[in-house]
Amino acid sequence: MQIPIAGGSAIIAPVAGRLVSRAGRLLVVGGTALVTASSFALILSAHEAPRGWLILATGITAAAFGIGAGLMMTPNQALAVEHIPVETGSTAGGLFQTLQRVGSAIGMAIVTLAFYSVLTPADISGPAGRDYPAFAGAFGWGMAAIAAFTALACLVALIDAVRERRH
Repeated sequence: MQIPIAGGSAIIAPVAGRLVSRAGRLLVVGGTALVTASSFALILSAHEAPRGWLILATGITAAAFGIGAGLMMTPNQALAVEHIPVETGSTAGGLFQTLQRVGSAIGMAIVTLAFYSVLTPADISGPAGRDYPAFAGAFGWGMAAIAAFTALACLVALIDAVRERRH
C-alpha cells in the first residue's frame, strides 16, 4: 500500500508546487478532503472488496490518498513560509520541519494505538497465522484515526482559506 501512496504523492507534488501560487489555500483544502475521502474508501475496500480485487481496489484508493497528500503537503509548506523574511527563512523552515516531525510522531502513535487496541493476542499470534477479518478491522480503526485527523485539518484549512479570501 505504501508504493501507490508514495507514487501518487511523487507524481502530483511538483504539479501542486506550480499551482500553489494560483490556487493558494484551496489546494490544501482539496488535498486534505481527498485524503479524508480516500481514508474512508480504504476502510471500505479492506472490508468490502472481493478477495480477488482487494489488491487492485486498495492500490487505486491508496494512489488517490497519495495524490491528496501531494496536493496538501507541498502547497502547505510553501504557504507556511510565504511571508517569512528571507533573513529568518532558515530558522522558520527548521521550525516548520521540526513541528511537522513531532506532529507525525504523535499521529503515528495514535494511529498505531487505534490499530492495536482492537486486536487480541490470539489475532496476532494464533496457530492459523494472522486473522484477516481481525486485521481488516484493526486497519479500519487506524484509517478512521487518519480520517479524523485529516477531516480536522481540512476544516482548519477551509477556515484559513475563507479568512484569506475576506482579507
